[in-house]
Amino acid sequence: MKNFESEILEKIEYTEDVILLKLSTPEDFTFEAGQYISIEIEKDNKKELKCYSLLNPPSEKGITLCIRLIPGGFASEFFKEVKSGDKLYVKGPLGFFKFQDKEDIDEFCFLAVGTGVVPMISMIKENITEYPNKKFTLIVSYKLRKNMLNHEELLELEKNNKNFEYHPTITREEWDGKKGRVTLHLPEVIKKKVFYICGLKEMVIDTRKTLIERGVDPKDIKQERFS
Repeated sequence: MKNFESEILEKIEYTEDVILLKLSTPEDFTFEAGQYISIEIEKDNKKELKCYSLLNPPSEKGITLCIRLIPGGFASEFFKEVKSGDKLYVKGPLGFFKFQDKEDIDEFCFLAVGTGVVPMISMIKENITEYPNKKFTLIVSYKLRKNMLNHEELLELEKNNKNFEYHPTITREEWDGKKGRVTLHLPEVIKKKVFYICGLKEMVIDTRKTLIERGVDPKDIKQERFS
């Protein structure tokens, strides 16, 4: 873990309530897919540490954050104002929500809601070609189509990798794809699978409970909860 000053290299207005920040890192900075960093945020003479998962895989230089902006939120109001060239104080990498291979499993199943997909994109992109004989499945739920993150990239990843399936689902509007919560679209067969869950607390608890009720060994469930 390091403490370092990072420069904002690029700020992208990604969706109406999400921004991407591309940050510089020291030459010797490394992390594992699925980990996060904390950023010291100072505004109106008040300081807070906020944690953000890393969107890019470790094999890509620098770090990319996907930050959801909440109206009136302390960190959100700060990030609305930052611009390229600004400096941030960063600590990381942090966290144990990391990709782990197991010889006796056939599939890595990633279950997410909203920005919970961020660390999973990092894990999938970093490892999908390393395990061509194992299946990678991503099931991610959004309220609306406009909230989708990296949708076109994931469609392209699915097209180019026979061992990857991408299943987005929408809960609050009609569309041609899957509808409803992640738990409505869990695989029928749960043997020889490892499940990664990431999202808000209630989603993680509910999904984990459903998997265990269906016979999944708790040791085969990895989770990360957002507050």
